[in-house]
Amino acid sequence: MWSVRAVDLSPSNIGQKRFGVLVEDGRIPETSQSLCRLADLVLCTGSTVCNGSIVDFLPFKDKILFYGTTLAGAAPLMGLPRLCFADRYQDSFLQNTSA
Repeated sequence: MWSVRAVDLSPSNIGQKRFGVLVEDGRIPETSQSLCRLADLVLCTGSTVCNGSIVDFLPFKDKILFYGTTLAGAAPLMGLPRLCFADRYQDSFLQNTSA
């Protein structure tokens, strides 16, 4: 069994439970960094590149996977690992829209 921890920058999410997981305060860099140090795997949204918090996660590049379209262009330029499932959806979309 793995434990799951989460951080968020939004005050409306911080302190709330989402799917049984307490959302911790990601506005405090030490919180995110301490969670990353303890983690075997870090899933991180690509929007961190827009809000500037990506710098808190870069030291953990060896155990982090970014996801989402926001980082799609920057990830290869920055040498960051990124998950993308678009090909799974694109194929089914094309099949459903073909005449």
